[in-house]
Amino acid sequence: IVDTVPGLGFERSDKPTYTINNGKLVLRPPDPKGTCVGCQKPSGTLQWVREHSALFQLTKQSIIVRRALVALGQGELLHVSDALKQTAQLRADYTPAMEEAFAVSELLLKQSDTLTKSWGIPLLVVLAPDRDQLNEASFNRYLAAYPPLQAYRFEVDKPQRLLLGYCKENGIWCFDLSPALREAVVKGVK
Repeated sequence: IVDTVPGLGFERSDKPTYTINNGKLVLRPPDPKGTCVGCQKPSGTLQWVREHSALFQLTKQSIIVRRALVALGQGELLHVSDALKQTAQLRADYTPAMEEAFAVSELLLKQSDTLTKSWGIPLLVVLAPDRDQLNEASFNRYLAAYPPLQAYRFEVDKPQRLLLGYCKENGIWCFDLSPALREAVVKGVK
């Protein structure tokens, strides 16, 4: 959801994003240079890797790497602003930017549904939660590692609740993996 609009996610300009103008989606085309926009920038070689490596972007968002960085206190790789971005969609109270991100996501779902119906097949949306949504103790440790996050109230199921509601209202099949995965976490399945 946060990666569909400019400025909310770990924005890479080699990925398209959208805005809304008069109720319609406006595509912001990708930049073939693929540089990181609006990221907290370390210096030197690390900055170059952060700005140019798709592998770095992927692994930085990985839960295992993120937890290791928190444990090691590597703030230059996982800056507080990055932690704020990672938790934006789990907050109980959304900013106008997060509200727009959900509006963009809903319009993308609507267009996807229209397209698949034109092909004679229904759209099936599968919601895959972040690991922090599955283990409250783990999420609380993450919040404790970043004191600025403690100023916010969180509703970890909010993205799923909103998307399930949208899909139900619009007759789109939607399956949330959260209950099954949460049960697996409780049982200790890895």
